[in-house]
Amino acid sequence: MRVEELTTEAILVELTGDDMKKLRITYEQMDGADVETRRVIWTVLSDVNSTLGRPVGSKGRLTVAGMRQGKEGCLLLFTQETPPRRYLLRQNAARLTAQFATLDAVFACAEALRFSGVKAESSLYRHENGYRLLVRPAVGGGRLRQCLTEFGAIVGETEAVARHTAEHWRCLIAQNALERLARQS
Repeated sequence: MRVEELTTEAILVELTGDDMKKLRITYEQMDGADVETRRVIWTVLSDVNSTLGRPVGSKGRLTVAGMRQGKEGCLLLFTQETPPRRYLLRQNAARLTAQFATLDAVFACAEALRFSGVKAESSLYRHENGYRLLVRPAVGGGRLRQCLTEFGAIVGETEAVARHTAEHWRCLIAQNALERLARQS
């Protein structure tokens, strides 16, 4: 893998055919909606962070564009989009309620949060129109919000919404849902 910092906002990564084999993916299999592709992107980002000696994508949304390179390799261009929003998290902050259309989206979110180092109390609920995570941030609240909105939607930020979900939705995992799901993916 070759990493080239084009600007502070743009990083080019060249993956050879051997790199792609080590990552267990081909260019044709790469799809932003696929959990396996997201795993590969997080792995590559981790290597890029180590190579550059600084976190890439920590200052806002990161866009990834890919193109074929040679017969089996590919180029990935990571581009920083906008500065992050700053959120104030108070002690004993209300739980966030996030809704997801599929269980795959919940797994993808849990995996992304595991790689980002976010810590949060969480529980998972099921209803006929999807899944809900009740999350109380402990560490990394801004990154938590980013992942929740990337894979689902935040539908409430009050205890009332969280209590309604707990009362009317079926509980699948009562404690440490994100950690338990990340271990399974």
